[in-house]
Amino acid sequence: MPEPRDRQCDGALRYHRRAQPATSMPAGLTKEGLPVGIQLVGPARADALVLRVMRAYESAAGWTWPQARVAGTLAIP
Repeated sequence: MPEPRDRQCDGALRYHRRAQPATSMPAGLTKEGLPVGIQLVGPARADALVLRVMRAYESAAGWTWPQARVAGTLAIP
């Protein structure tokens, strides 16, 4: 049985081999303060489209990173 990391790499390779752009970004926090992400995969060679959609989501959601609750736990200068 493959390790979880191997399965994650297989997924990324699947998109790479098909020339599909993929990106992810923070999408919020759970009640417990854990980060949650969103991933978007676009059609082949549609990098600009994927970036526009993610930017639109970021703007509409008003999401900024790092969140104050998380920043205190990170070593960010």
